[in-house]
Amino acid sequence: MWLPSKEAMVERLLQMGEVSRRDYLVDLGSGDGKIPILAARTRGSRGLGIEFNPDFVELSRRRAAEQGVAEKVEFLQGDIFLADYAATSVVYLYLLPELNLRLRPTLLKMK
Repeated sequence: MWLPSKEAMVERLLQMGEVSRRDYLVDLGSGDGKIPILAARTRGSRGLGIEFNPDFVELSRRRAAEQGVAEKVEFLQGDIFLADYAATSVVYLYLLPELNLRLRPTLLKMK
């Protein structure tokens, strides 16, 4: 299930998280890529979107190129439970509660 985020809400989240060019933002279940793309475009951060649906991955890559941030953001088709989060400084996720619980041990190990 995918629910698009409104740009104003994403901008507010980035502001609250104090996302900056020093950050590496990872979006788990990145859908259309809006969050890493907006963070790169407006905050200068680098980012990664991990998405299960390959059609969304392709869409995200096209949108990043169109918005001039393809060198700052990467989109991968994959499993959020198998990814390496070592370089992550900001995590965005809007997932089902059971997925949040499965990710909890991984998230708690992050700096």
